[in-house]
Amino acid sequence: MKTLSLVKNTSGALLLLSSVVTAAAANDGTIHFRGAIVEAGCQVENRAHKAIFSCFKDGKMQRQTLALHQLTEASLKQANASVRMKWLDASRRLGVLQITYQ
Repeated sequence: MKTLSLVKNTSGALLLLSSVVTAAAANDGTIHFRGAIVEAGCQVENRAHKAIFSCFKDGKMQRQTLALHQLTEASLKQANASVRMKWLDASRRLGVLQITYQ
């Protein structure tokens, strides 16, 4: 019976020590970023129930217009991006526009 109790206490202490070492290692790191942002994100203009997306692609300005009241999901081919609209009200007057770049 004493052996079992000793094993329990030892394994508990090792588990505790293991989590302390892991936590210390997680707070002691450096993140390195390599690469470059070569094109800026799209600019969005809301005009008369339409969203006008202006995006640079290969050094040229590309524009695409989407009707907001019908928008749920769409593709911005000129920017390799997708657009998603989440409406917050039933009358589709207030929503959140999400652009995801690939």
